[in-house]
Amino acid sequence: MIPAVLSTAVLFSPAARMPVLAADAVLLVLLLADLWTVPKHRHFSVVRELPVTFSVGHFHTVRLIVSSVLRRNINLRTTDYRPDNGETRDLPCNAGIGASGRLAVDYRLAMHTRGQYTLETVYIQVSSRLGLWQRRLVYDCRDTVHVYPDLKTISQYALLARRNQSNLIGIRSLHRTGGDNELERLREYRSDDDFRKIAWKATAKHDKLISKAFQVTQNQSVIFMLDCGRMMLNKVGNTTFLDDALDATLLLSYIALKNSDRVGLLAFSERIEAYVPPNTGGDQMKKLIHTSYNRFPSTNIADYRGAFEFLNQRRRKRCMLILIANVIDEQVLQTIDAHLTRATAYHLPVFVILRDREVERMAEAEPKTETQYFRRAAAAEYLLWRHKAIENMKKRGVLCLELHPENLSASLINEYLRVKAANLL
Repeated sequence: MIPAVLSTAVLFSPAARMPVLAADAVLLVLLLADLWTVPKHRHFSVVRELPVTFSVGHFHTVRLIVSSVLRRNINLRTTDYRPDNGETRDLPCNAGIGASGRLAVDYRLAMHTRGQYTLETVYIQVSSRLGLWQRRLVYDCRDTVHVYPDLKTISQYALLARRNQSNLIGIRSLHRTGGDNELERLREYRSDDDFRKIAWKATAKHDKLISKAFQVTQNQSVIFMLDCGRMMLNKVGNTTFLDDALDATLLLSYIALKNSDRVGLLAFSERIEAYVPPNTGGDQMKKLIHTSYNRFPSTNIADYRGAFEFLNQRRRKRCMLILIANVIDEQVLQTIDAHLTRATAYHLPVFVILRDREVERMAEAEPKTETQYFRRAAAAEYLLWRHKAIENMKKRGVLCLELHPENLSASLINEYLRVKAANLL
């Protein structure tokens, strides 16, 4: 402000010119001297500490550790690289660091889509001693983050199952599972037990009612065929059809493994994306999660013929074959029909075809223009054609489910439990 005021005085008195030039010279010297005090890149080092795995939509703590070799205290403004689908809290952070000290900057990071991502650079903004200069320092800190699907539903199911409250998330309890030759144990009679399952000899021996408890047939196989083609790019809100299909696959896999069944996965698009042979045990769940978390819909049409041929070469033993897909093409549906019908000879095929609410709204909307009439007619014709095709598949022994993606998990689990209870597998 002083040079500015002095410069105004020059308009009224030429004699003020020399003081103004002297003030400018002093200011220039001050600026150059302060420029020399701006910290440089070599004065700091940065290390990032973060969890190796993230869950979609959940905030996780990330720590940036900044080390200084300067012999004075300094204030820093620190921020981190954020992927396009990420969200950060508590950044940027303004904090001071002592002479030759260390500063820990904690912030919260959430990733809103699953997959593998790289956190690249950390940015530090520093000031000179007098604050007349600022410099932005860029540090290359590459860390890989694995973002897995949200497994909260699995934890919720496990908790509710222990409390016999799985119906709260839409999963029905089927009391009579297994056959009479699959006796698991004898236990004390309960009020809701079938009186026909009373073990009369054990009752007479213990002088109280004893009931037979049956178990689900174990060591059976479930294989998921997951369409990763372009038709799975359709969205419900912020999630694709493939996201919902993966969530349902992982939840049902968890339940099947808990029932001591074998679970496998075949993901395919125009090529085979991944194949996990059926197996049981806790490690199999980890394999399924690690295989599926980084799968995204392709921009090409899925090759169903190639997928079925691949599976036929590797799996001939009977299994529950669950195909999850979004089909709108007649030729593709005919290919699926032919292979699933053929598979009924040695597998139990379950065809889960995803419903699109947008198409259903078109078929139900009241048309007001000629274009809307045509859209409504096309949507209605498509839905009628698909319904007839699915009914024909059912007559040939294929179990078919038409489900909205958001209702996929509970309905698919209920179908699995029904199949196990009826000994269809």
